Amino acid sequence: MQEDYTANLRKKLRDGVLDAILVSLPFSESDVVTQELFDESLVVVMPQAHPLARKAEIAPADIARDELLLLGDGHCLREQVLLLNDDWREPDDSEKKRYAAEGNSLETLRYMVAAGLGLTILPRSAAETALCAANRLVARPMIGGSRKLALAWRASFPRHKAIDVLRKSIQSCSGAYWNFTTEPDAVEQTMLPLSNW
Repeated sequence: MQEDYTANLRKKLRDGVLDAILVSLPFSESDVVTQELFDESLVVVMPQAHPLARKAEIAPADIARDELLLLGDGHCLREQVLLLNDDWREPDDSEKKRYAAEGNSLETLRYMVAAGLGLTILPRSAAETALCAANRLVARPMIGGSRKLALAWRASFPRHKAIDVLRKSIQSCSGAYWNFTTEPDAVEQTMLPLSNW
């Protein structure tokens, strides 16, 4: 498994370097089958001591004054985050130069938040309790923030049963990753229970 920009994953899939990729929709490629898996919420990741950590949900306007850490240009998650708030773009559609820094991976963004460089918005699966707790971070749901994830593979790929097993595995793991709570206790949790979303 490797994290990469969609354009790079698309090329590796087309060239046969990868058999299947997990992508955010929309995604289209000739001779590639795409199957939607599920909707994934986006969350704001911040230090436990941040004033917004007390809130159950975060609106884009809540973090308008905070330094926002993003993935680099060309990453689909960056574009999805920027679409959440018109104020994060200039009228000519170019990005405002207020971002503290850019990361090249979701893990890098978590470390940057832990270092006090700002806040970030990540997919819910990238804000699992164990990933955040080690760096004393919390994640709160972003109001209006979600994306659709899909599995994509070459139409000519001969092992259809392997794709089916992979699809079922991804879908069955998603619920296990996201059964968290924001209730304070001795071990800080990072997410609301799935039933509240």
